[in-house]
Amino acid sequence: MYLFVPHTQRQDLISMFSIRWLISQKAFEFVIYAIIITNGISVVVDIIVFSNTPQNERQKKIRELHWYHMVFICVYATEALLKLLGLGLRKYFRSGWNIFDFFVTVAGFIGVVSTSFSFIVCVRPLRLLLLFKVKKRYHDLFETIGVLLPRMARVAVVILLMYYSFGIIGIECFSGLELKDCCVNTSWEGAYKEGGYHLNNFDDLLHSYGKRL
Repeated sequence: MYLFVPHTQRQDLISMFSIRWLISQKAFEFVIYAIIITNGISVVVDIIVFSNTPQNERQKKIRELHWYHMVFICVYATEALLKLLGLGLRKYFRSGWNIFDFFVTVAGFIGVVSTSFSFIVCVRPLRLLLLFKVKKRYHDLFETIGVLLPRMARVAVVILLMYYSFGIIGIECFSGLELKDCCVNTSWEGAYKEGGYHLNNFDDLLHSYGKRL
């Protein structure tokens, strides 16, 4: 049956199976892990070098690091593209790890390309979390957390409602109390001011939440 497939489609099938074979190899996976570790080490080195760079030379250093990080982003984008071609869109995004990897790659690319979103580059170290896939028990742990999170959302809503209720009660009962000078002329006056205990109040909902925490 394969012989009756048109030549163009036959080449596409060969390419798809070749890519699928490549991404399924342990060697491919460990090469990506090695690149991730190298990138993580480079981030630490970059921080140390940048902190020791004189103020007037930092803009030049930023431009150097810009292209340096772009190389890693291109490697990660190539990996994501190969997996998308080999696994297909649906199967690729069925894995939580692939979704996480895709998000970090896109965010890193946006942070490098656009200066308006340069703060996004702080997500790059999160890629080191992918190393947890090396150990199956860590993999199982994250999968369990992924199953529990949607169910924990209901618990979080209940806790939030409880905090809201107690916060409103605290505002009604204790708002407006003068706490800043409540320990004047006592043995606790110095420690009270230095500790900022007067900030623990019920004057508004935000402070009430902080008090409950």
